[in-house]
Amino acid sequence: MKIFIGILFLIISTYVGYRASLKYTLRKKYYKDFFQFNSSLKNNVRFTLDSINKTIESFLNKGDFIRLFLLIINDKKHVGYVIKYLNNDENEFMYNYVNSIGKTDRESQLNYLIYVEGEISQKLKKSEEDEKKYKQLYVKLGFLFGLVVLVLLL
Repeated sequence: MKIFIGILFLIISTYVGYRASLKYTLRKKYYKDFFQFNSSLKNNVRFTLDSINKTIESFLNKGDFIRLFLLIINDKKHVGYVIKYLNNDENEFMYNYVNSIGKTDRESQLNYLIYVEGEISQKLKKSEEDEKKYKQLYVKLGFLFGLVVLVLLL
């Protein structure tokens, strides 16, 4: 019976470590989507001059980024929409980004999008590094914690 409980605890703790590591994967996906959307919007401002709605419709990846983007656009007052795996500064950056789009002339908008592209690129690189560093660490720590409990039960 102790072996069964120990193995069950090992499996559960490994799963908990895996679930804790998912925030790094989701964060990386969010910034990839953000980068792709910004690039698409930048090309739109530079060449096609379509509306933002058309850019959103053509953006095929409907992840957390687009959901948050649409929530902020549809609700003009800042109600505190946040994504839990981002810190407060990153959520505020997104809110400022959405509220800055379409407010200025074409040239200023293009300069802003180019500036933001550099910021997003840095955040994407950091999120990729964090995922490489911490994802396996969380899973291994969960496994090791479960293994310690298994050994203690024996």
